[in-house]
Amino acid sequence: LHVAWGEQIMGLVKRLLTAPQQVSVPATGKRSALYAAAQMGRLTASMATYSLSANQEIYRSLRTMRARSRELARDNAHAKKFLQMVETNVIGPEGVMLQNKAGDYGAGGTFKLDEVANSIIEREFKVWGYRGCEVTGRMSFPAAQRLYVRTMARDGEVLLRRIRDPKRNRHGYALQFIDVDRLDERYNDTAPNGNAIRMGVELNREGRAVAYWIDNWNPGDMLQLTGAAKERERVPADQIIHDFLQDRAEQIRGIPWMHAALIRLNNLGAFDEAAIIAARIGAAKMGFWTSKDGDGSALADDEDAAGNLITEAEPGTFSVAPEGYEFQSFDPKYPEANYDGFTKACLRGIASGFGVSYNSLASDLEGVSYSSIRQGVLDERDCWKTIQAQVVDGLMRPVFRDWLETSLLLGQLGPLPASKISKFHSDSWQPRRWQWVDPKNDLEAAELAVKLGVTSRSDICAESGKDFRDVTEQNKQDEADLRAAGLLRVDAPTKEVPAKTV
Repeated sequence: LHVAWGEQIMGLVKRLLTAPQQVSVPATGKRSALYAAAQMGRLTASMATYSLSANQEIYRSLRTMRARSRELARDNAHAKKFLQMVETNVIGPEGVMLQNKAGDYGAGGTFKLDEVANSIIEREFKVWGYRGCEVTGRMSFPAAQRLYVRTMARDGEVLLRRIRDPKRNRHGYALQFIDVDRLDERYNDTAPNGNAIRMGVELNREGRAVAYWIDNWNPGDMLQLTGAAKERERVPADQIIHDFLQDRAEQIRGIPWMHAALIRLNNLGAFDEAAIIAARIGAAKMGFWTSKDGDGSALADDEDAAGNLITEAEPGTFSVAPEGYEFQSFDPKYPEANYDGFTKACLRGIASGFGVSYNSLASDLEGVSYSSIRQGVLDERDCWKTIQAQVVDGLMRPVFRDWLETSLLLGQLGPLPASKISKFHSDSWQPRRWQWVDPKNDLEAAELAVKLGVTSRSDICAESGKDFRDVTEQNKQDEADLRAAGLLRVDAPTKEVPAKTV
């Protein structure tokens, strides 16, 4: 009996363990994801449910996005303003300035700058920047920097060829801008050495770019000679500067910076155009002459290609209608009072997509207080500083390294020997900085910070876009010039009179 009961109990346990598990369903009868953002429903039906790799997304969208970005850069005032802001705030009129800090360690571990070597390097680099730094000869180095960052913002990426050739200029080094259209994103293949070619970029097994396959002519150039066959040149990666803002891991190509606001910006431009036309028509007070029998030939001045009758009118003139005709006015009421508010709301969204403040993009300072404009400007300047760091790492340091090497090997840096290139390669870069929102308050705060020891005069000069060494030397020179001209008077110190005792 005990054995029979045991077998029944074991059979029941086995059936319970092997039975399919039932999942409890909420009272609504609907299954839901654990995260609200992953739930499926009527309100989320249009949202993506899967993700592609960064390169697959770029491959499918890059050409269209770049074409639309360039179109808006040509025709849209706000897109043009954004690119001007990028040029002005990231590079500025003088460009990113070199401050070389080569030196030697002395006794006790003290470091002393080699002022002679640094002066020679900075002077010669500046001379190269204004004479022959770019192969066409049309740009100085500051102008090339502005084109560099403008191209990267508009097209999403920038492509330069580093040309080491003693025949180019006396420093043996120059830059050549290449339109990124010549790096065909549709070219995907396997290189003869077994490397993968993805969107025109040859990658090794670690995903590092080792070469670029560049077309010999631009596919969008209609002036290209028809007899020239399309070819691709394999250019090693050490001869190319390919820079873009990387948004995802393993990303190979860049995307236009305006991509998140392109559609809204285009719609706002069309809306603004329609509103202006409506206002123009409304100001003209146009209308139609109508008659009971529909015959308007008596009032028609002309006829269009479709046979429609046209009557011309001039501002400030009135015509008298024949008997039986009535005038029906056409008076559009748009734009109305909500036009400004709607436009500002759209521009705020566009400014967020561009990563800039609305007030700067729209040139609208209405209702702005000192504290609000200061906070907005400081946040925006932090974004500009981030892009400046990208330009320094992507352009300035590689160019300076190449230039220093070729200049030393050609003996163009005077007494500086090529054997000490590691010492002379001590570049530091000073991007442009901006004027203070309230100079008096900010200078007083800087003075207090120096007294407290939380900052230095060198840091303050750097924040204003200047080199502290240059400032001190200029002050010394100014003082010497004033003394030589007899304009600097030093008052004799007053003798302290002892206090009388009572």
